[in-house]
Amino acid sequence: MKKLIAGILIIAILFLVAVYIFIPSTLIVSNIVYSKTTLPGAYRTLSSNERWKNWWIDKKASAINKFVYKSDEYSLLTTYSYGALINIQHKNETINSNIQLLELGFDSIAIEWKFSINASANPFKRISDYRNAVMLKENSKDILHQFKNFIQKDSNVYGIPIQLSSIEHINMITTKTVFTDNPSTDEIYNYINFLKQFAATNKMKQDYYPMMNITKNNDTSYRLMVALPVDKETSFTGIVHSVVMVKGNFMVTQIKGGYGTINNALNEMQLYFADYEKTSMAIPFQYIVTDRINEPDTTKWVTQIYAPVQ
Repeated sequence: MKKLIAGILIIAILFLVAVYIFIPSTLIVSNIVYSKTTLPGAYRTLSSNERWKNWWIDKKASAINKFVYKSDEYSLLTTYSYGALINIQHKNETINSNIQLLELGFDSIAIEWKFSINASANPFKRISDYRNAVMLKENSKDILHQFKNFIQKDSNVYGIPIQLSSIEHINMITTKTVFTDNPSTDEIYNYINFLKQFAATNKMKQDYYPMMNITKNNDTSYRLMVALPVDKETSFTGIVHSVVMVKGNFMVTQIKGGYGTINNALNEMQLYFADYEKTSMAIPFQYIVTDRINEPDTTKWVTQIYAPVQ
């Protein structure tokens, strides 16, 4: 009997020693992945609850500013320089974690998610804490890979498809004017129709969709430029001016929606240029694919945006 008791005690002692040796009092959990994208674009996607909704791994389980994966709740607490503090609610435990973005090259980053868990002095609870840490490591790894795969597509980061292209219709007739307020659709089409009539009078055929650009001046006025692609080179000057476009390189997107959607796409295009350190050779312009006068539903408007790039 004494030998049995002694044996049990030795096993118990060895068990306790093993628990305290192999499971430290502070469990460090860390995952790192690598992604082909820009640092600013990845940071914008990470640092906004609105953008979290787009990439979160389990969209059905998400609530307002709280995101759930495998029964754990994640929320964005705050952001700092290319990083974010994330709160993890695991069972009855609250864990603060850090996601840090590190630039490795021009369009390559590392993403590290790190947090720690204090293991209990109770050996059985300590084992449970270790299992929880392993589970959280796997879950955070899943979420990181979802984030990585999302930001590797520019169409996800900027919300619009952007590709390199050129233009085919280079002969234009243009006219410009200034408004005290942002010009309305009717005002824009007054000038488009004016160019159409001018083209018909001068035996030219419209060769592609009408083109426009609105630029806000420093004095809060708005300069409208409208152009009409035509089938031959011209040499007009004055109210109607001839332009021969350089085919060159353009970053191009096509979107569907009204003026808010169009302005958002223009802003995202500017962010794309800044993130990839591209030089804009001139102001971007819009091809008006849908006749906005005859289609009152702005959700059906199709617009092509061309931004000249070096």
